[in-house]
Amino acid sequence: MSDDDFPGVPSAHKEPLILARMKRDNENAWSSATSWLGGLPQIAPDQWPRSPNTNLPLHHLAQISLAALPEGPWTETLPRAGNLNFFAETDLQDDDIASKVIFTPEPSTYDHLSPPADCPPIFGADWFYYVFDAVTADDVARQFRRWPIEFLMEESGLGSKPSSVHLFSHTRIEDVDIGQFPWDAARRLVVDAEYVLSIHEKKRQYVPSTWNRDTEEEHDKKWSKANKQIAGLRTFISDWRPLVEANDTWQPLGTENADLLEQATKEFVPIDVCRLRHGSGTTPLRAAASDSFRDMLVGPRSLYDQIPVYIREYLENDRRRTGWSPRTHHQVFGIGEGIHGHGDYVSDAILLQVVSDDMMSWLWGDAGYIQFWIRRNELAKGNWGAATALFQGH
Repeated sequence: MSDDDFPGVPSAHKEPLILARMKRDNENAWSSATSWLGGLPQIAPDQWPRSPNTNLPLHHLAQISLAALPEGPWTETLPRAGNLNFFAETDLQDDDIASKVIFTPEPSTYDHLSPPADCPPIFGADWFYYVFDAVTADDVARQFRRWPIEFLMEESGLGSKPSSVHLFSHTRIEDVDIGQFPWDAARRLVVDAEYVLSIHEKKRQYVPSTWNRDTEEEHDKKWSKANKQIAGLRTFISDWRPLVEANDTWQPLGTENADLLEQATKEFVPIDVCRLRHGSGTTPLRAAASDSFRDMLVGPRSLYDQIPVYIREYLENDRRRTGWSPRTHHQVFGIGEGIHGHGDYVSDAILLQVVSDDMMSWLWGDAGYIQFWIRRNELAKGNWGAATALFQGH
């Protein structure tokens, strides 16, 4: 970026500090990290912020340790100790979303705080579009997975741009052995089927908008086909639920079971009545295994060690880049991704940008992003309450 780009913006705020997902090659560094995406904040028990619109608790998106920031011009206006914690509502209906930035001068005095009991599911009322591992809202997590981060001043070492939300879609891994996928992937497929069945049974009168123009004969034909597929889901659940319950969640499926699952889910997409795992270049089993391995990567070390070595190396070395755009990063400061219509780059500074990220299971709208802004004069005063957040889906 040249000095002529964005005239009037201080040079310290032109180049971002990139927030890269930390590798887990050093367990001490991983467990003792002070900055992370998702996870739980180190704040006082009475500080968890609520939305002024709904009075419901906001979701925690990131904790940034100011002491861990590399020395540079961008730190001139920041305290050199303490944490910034970023919260926002994730039921994204409007560009302007309820948000809060909390500064904690001495975070080591606080434990990791769990969300309040009335915290809504992640992604709010739209959880069923984004969370495939739940049958009801009560099953949905109230927090995002914790992924420690490190600060980079350039992109080198981040790996190539992800091509899909599914780890094994258009994969660069040669000859993925689906027999090494864990039984957890089968469990996720059963849960998917149970969700679809529950929707079908509760909303039999649901008519997708694409059917409104159908003749009565076309409408009946589609329902007939959907009902046959629903019957197939019942059979799938009755066949596989007992096997899932009888096997260790994180042990490999084995080749025979994996092949049977691939075959059983070939016709796994009832017409317009649900969300089931599918995607270009992948299969339901491979999509489910994607989520299983993501959870294993950030779970207890015993789960991490059970990931096949070649898959683990691929995920840690080739999938460090965030989002699906080569120009888009999780970052602090810098010129962010494209919300020129909202932010005044001369008067405002980006405190944080978090983007859609397959490894975090973050999908902001259609592969968009959330940015936290603050006026530069408020930043200089440390008035963190003046920060606001904006959401934009591509």
